[in-house]
Amino acid sequence: MTLKNKIVSADEAIAIVRDGDTMCVSGFVGIGTPDELILALERRFLKEHQPVNLTLVFAAAPGDGKERGLNRLAHKGLIKRAVGGHWSLVPKLAELALNNEIEAYNLPLGCISHLYREIAARRPGTITKVGLRTFVDPREQGGKLNSVTTEDLVEVLDIGGEEWLRYKSFPINVAFIRGTTCDPNGNVTMEREALTLDNLAAAMAAKNSRGFVIAQVERIAAADSLNQAITALDAPGGRERVDGANALVKTKALGLSTAVLTAFDSQLAAHAGDINGQRRLLVLAALIALLAAAGLLWLRVYPQRAPEVERSEEDSRARHGYVPHEADPAAPPHIADLVDARDLLPRQLAPAGLGAQHNRQERDDRR
Repeated sequence: MTLKNKIVSADEAIAIVRDGDTMCVSGFVGIGTPDELILALERRFLKEHQPVNLTLVFAAAPGDGKERGLNRLAHKGLIKRAVGGHWSLVPKLAELALNNEIEAYNLPLGCISHLYREIAARRPGTITKVGLRTFVDPREQGGKLNSVTTEDLVEVLDIGGEEWLRYKSFPINVAFIRGTTCDPNGNVTMEREALTLDNLAAAMAAKNSRGFVIAQVERIAAADSLNQAITALDAPGGRERVDGANALVKTKALGLSTAVLTAFDSQLAAHAGDINGQRRLLVLAALIALLAAAGLLWLRVYPQRAPEVERSEEDSRARHGYVPHEADPAAPPHIADLVDARDLLPRQLAPAGLGAQHNRQERDDRR
């Protein structure tokens, strides 16, 4: 796969979106939100009045509560239906829903996140007890937010004499995600993203729906130069943050134990003439001592480790194996990359020869 087949501008990438597509967008507030792709989609609609009647799916709210993120897509005609897990940061979309200008659903955020995986596995949906006897229960409102929303996306199942809810699967035609670095083969790493979110699940959902994945990235690396062994924990500095958080918890626990023992000493002095009171305090002291011993043992078994921080762009590149692409040594930001979702997997897990020719003819063939 050559560079020109995989690496395109945001405006060129958006041309793949068709009328009536179901599109999922990554992001949690401003974290992981592909703003350049959203801006390109808005530009195309305002200029060409296409695409129209899109179904928009999002778990968390990719927005800022004002103008950014999915708020930019709140144009009548562009969106037909929105299925979201968190609406408070997309008030412009919410206004369309309240005015009955779009179909709108508010489903549990976690259920939408799990639904991406079910769609990717081509299963019938997410089956869970989450939402039973709440407004997402189809016997109540089914998560519908207005009167023009009529289709049931949730149904009640009886399994073994117990009630469950099924959040129904549906195909994802296009997935918008954001990463840090890509190579000409479509591999994407996320070393400078704060969270990996649902990127992999959404990408697989789109791929296995015979759809497309568009990834907004900061820079382009040479082919085969990226670290293919990066895991969800390691990729965005996750392990360092976990270790740093553990160290902080342990330190605070030790400080709390010291404060409790100090308070106990003062209470024992106050009950110097009260035999029953002293007995109760001694029992309490024994329990506190056991807890303190357990805490010290934990500190010994799991010693604190100072978090490793990437202090510069050079540190980031060295850690994650970034090598600039020869044709573009100073890669411009916000390049959209049409990727094969399976390219997001470690190389040893991805079958060979899965590069896809992303063009309109192939998409027509698929449909």
